[in-house]
Amino acid sequence: MKYNVLTGSRVLPSAVRQLPIPVLDNAPYHSVKAEKIPTTNSKKAEILDWLISKGQILERPMKRVELLKIVGEIKRKYSSYIIDDIAKAAGHTVLRLPPYHCEFNPIELAWAMVKKYVKTNNTTYKLDDVRQLLNTAVERVTKENWENFIRHVIEEDKIMKVDDIMDEIIDQLEPCVLTISNETSSDDSDLYLASGYTFIDLHFSYRIGISTESKIVEEVYTAIWCLMREDFIPTPTKEIWELIASEFENRANFPNCIGAVDGKHIRLTCLLNSGSMYFNYKGYNSIVLMVVADSKYRFVYTDVGSYGKDCDSSVFKRSSLWKSIENNEQQLPEAKSLPGIDSPKLPYFFIGDEAFGETHLTVDKRIFNYRLSRARRFVECSFGILTNK
Repeated sequence: MKYNVLTGSRVLPSAVRQLPIPVLDNAPYHSVKAEKIPTTNSKKAEILDWLISKGQILERPMKRVELLKIVGEIKRKYSSYIIDDIAKAAGHTVLRLPPYHCEFNPIELAWAMVKKYVKTNNTTYKLDDVRQLLNTAVERVTKENWENFIRHVIEEDKIMKVDDIMDEIIDQLEPCVLTISNETSSDDSDLYLASGYTFIDLHFSYRIGISTESKIVEEVYTAIWCLMREDFIPTPTKEIWELIASEFENRANFPNCIGAVDGKHIRLTCLLNSGSMYFNYKGYNSIVLMVVADSKYRFVYTDVGSYGKDCDSSVFKRSSLWKSIENNEQQLPEAKSLPGIDSPKLPYFFIGDEAFGETHLTVDKRIFNYRLSRARRFVECSFGILTNK
């Protein structure tokens, strides 16, 4: 579907018009809202105008946080995407894929088949020849191929596994309710962990000291980590590393890889007397969350709290994981040859972005990095899933 937000022109291809359920990912051009709904960044006057335009009667003056609560209660009725509205008008229901889960999109498998054919048969690297190879590759995708792609997606059981894990987490978090008094039920109490409200919001809403709130949250976080760490981020063993490497080889065609490593800056308010220790290259204060992720977007190792000024490679070298590897305390698998060829035995390794290596690369190294990036995207998607929550 083609849609121009500025001109309002829209085109629904004839091929799409024949499909009962178009499947879309969460690309920005697929997710343009039909109406701007107030957020926490909106001014109070803008929130008031929006609520009045929706027929909401405010019987008394309200604080901004109270207005946002009303917005949250009714916004679902007015939250829609432009493309969804166009498809609905044409008699279709749009199926949207979960964010950062491209493995549930069968077209990704089709593109992989097309790109593999072009890569295998591209000998001249001329634009006209590549264009012809692309047309041929697309025509080679048959009905039987599509049935296999869709069957592969249906057989993915990750969603069910994630649902089961989330149910277990919610069951264990039920006691972690911020109870204000005996007269306040848990239904009326907004959880800091669930709502995303700031300490100041909770302070004014429930008359609890900010320092008290911070201690409660810190104790809850510590309890969650101590009770659940070994269940969800167990200490890696040799068997776990071998399983991770096997999954990378199967899902990303990248053998001997035991994890994708990357760091993410977590924004914070500048601490007193900290100078520029937390000021990062992006222009704000932060601490670094360093993780190692497997090919299923799961964190295998985490390191939290390094200064924002430090680069990813320095943080990783100071981490407990790297120190245990240097001291031969980590049970890594023995080196092995690459599959299918007679080659010297290669050690198992982690993969990372340019922050962990050199920047001036030859053509051969750039081609190698293309394959490496396919495997490294799992840690980027893991961060996307974490941020989206």
